[in-house]
Amino acid sequence: MVYYVSYLKDRVGNNYLGLNIPFDIVEPYLNELESILGEEEFKIYTKNQADRDSGKHHLTLINVSDYNRLIIEVGMDKFINSLELIFNYEVDDLEMPGIGMATKSDNTSYFIVCESNKLDAIRTRYDLPKFDFHITLGFKWKDVHGVPKNKIIEK
Repeated sequence: MVYYVSYLKDRVGNNYLGLNIPFDIVEPYLNELESILGEEEFKIYTKNQADRDSGKHHLTLINVSDYNRLIIEVGMDKFINSLELIFNYEVDDLEMPGIGMATKSDNTSYFIVCESNKLDAIRTRYDLPKFDFHITLGFKWKDVHGVPKNKIIEK
């Protein structure tokens, strides 16, 4: 499958960059997550994600904080103009080896662990650090940040 980077917006309207992920790609992982959590917990976790993301799934490439910092450091016009190449870049090496889980305090998030040399190259182009690419499937209270999201759950 080929993906393209595009603008995404967070809940308050801030721009960031990522990939829109079609439901048919996510569905098998959701089915697996339901078998891990059980039906009732699965409904709670996935509803929280669906409410936050308007029923869609995505992979974040450059988050709001990094996006805003790049606008300042590179200059708005130069940064925005540089994105034309990025938006036309075929991301055809996205791998999804399995479901991961991250916990912080009493909160847990489940996600698809993702890997892509092409996405790594885009982050490198903008001097951004290595990032744990993932597609959030659900979370208990709110998404978990500041913890690794690169390990698959042991079966």
